Amino acid sequence: MKKKKGFIILFIIIAFLFAMLLELSKNTLWGWAVFGAVMAVFLTVRLKLKNNGRLIRFLSWIILFAALFLVFKLSYPPYKRVPAVNVKNPEITGTVTI
Repeated sequence: MKKKKGFIILFIIIAFLFAMLLELSKNTLWGWAVFGAVMAVFLTVRLKLKNNGRLIRFLSWIILFAALFLVFKLSYPPYKRVPAVNVKNPEITGTVTI
């Protein structure tokens, strides 16, 4: 029971930190959906593997982090080029010395 409690706490912390990362980097909505699906699948599979060896449990964490890294990289928002001024042909200004 103690190991299960520690696993759930670690799982919640990782989910929270990754959700903060997704929010701060303004990832796309489908990235959030895939994140939720990955976490649900991981939790379901991991709870089914409760009596398996340490290697299987360790590999499940490695697979989770790899999947989260892919979700983050593939759902990163596109870059937006924003002009510095709203005028089509802005005036050229002189050099400013401070």
